Amino acid sequence: MFLTLLFTGCRVSEAIKLRRDQVAINDQAVYIFDAPVLKQRKEKPRIIQIPRTNEHKLLTDFVNILLSCNTVYLLPAHQKMTGEVLPLKHTTRSTVYRKIREIDNSLFPHKMRSWCAGMLVEEYALNVFDLQAWFSWVSVDTPAFYAQTKEKELAKKMGITDAPKLL
Repeated sequence: MFLTLLFTGCRVSEAIKLRRDQVAINDQAVYIFDAPVLKQRKEKPRIIQIPRTNEHKLLTDFVNILLSCNTVYLLPAHQKMTGEVLPLKHTTRSTVYRKIREIDNSLFPHKMRSWCAGMLVEEYALNVFDLQAWFSWVSVDTPAFYAQTKEKELAKKMGITDAPKLL
């Protein structure tokens, strides 16, 4: 659950709708086809491409989870009393929030979306327009927020303590 949110950058309500038949994996990338995009006037699907060039343990774990998934949904529901997997139903938003908070009480699922954006800027040098395309954001202001945060960190590394804000 944590890794799905981290690597896809999906909102919780988008991640719980991801199905196993939407995933393709090869040596270069993990592809998620027709991923739902919410919070837009028109709900249009997108393709999420997660490169495997800088693969690290968490991404390897994520790929292994995807390969071993034998349910319809990547985040399946579980029977409350027995914990048995319900392969034809997806989990709920409240379950995702609860399980993430069990990992770390100060962690919010939407923070993983932010981490994903930061990782894309850091590891792949994506710009605001690349981020806008990746997350299907309507406004360029949203990815500009993540790019601005990165610039502050860069300025700090270079010893600049009074960097101006972007207009």
